[in-house]
Amino acid sequence: MKTNVVTNLDKSPRLTINRELEKELEPLETSQLELLEYLINRDGVTDPIKYWIAPNGQAEIIDGHNRYRIANRLHIPYQTMEVKFDTHYTITAVKYWMHKMQAGRRDGSKRLARMAELLTQLKLELGEIKSKAAIHREVSEDANVTPDAVKKAEQREASKETEKPSKTLKTP
Repeated sequence: MKTNVVTNLDKSPRLTINRELEKELEPLETSQLELLEYLINRDGVTDPIKYWIAPNGQAEIIDGHNRYRIANRLHIPYQTMEVKFDTHYTITAVKYWMHKMQAGRRDGSKRLARMAELLTQLKLELGEIKSKAAIHREVSEDANVTPDAVKKAEQREASKETEKPSKTLKTP
């Protein structure tokens, strides 16, 4: 999926947080948040906050939720970058992009499985029918892993969903 990133150095739009998008990614652990705050306080925000213009016209953060909150709380300036999607400009495309960006930072089978799920949904929205193998190849390229790693991640996540905790009744 091709995107075009535009740097806004002069004027930043009023950024908003879309809760659906924010929930898409795992929250940082307390120690990670503390380190991020320390680094922002020491060095400033070194990576721009990325956003997209949603269909409702709002500039919604898609990368940098934690940096945004910390910088605002500490009154530290930051730069922004708009991410424009060349094709199929939907929230599904945004979610996939978010996971793709996080794949290099935080890894895990849950992310790969979610990327495969989102890419499948995106291809369906576009009316493109892709085989599982083709989805695995595309996700593997975006996440810099093997197609087999994507397949195994999906299998692990699927097995977690089918496993239900057994409730044993204790008799007196």
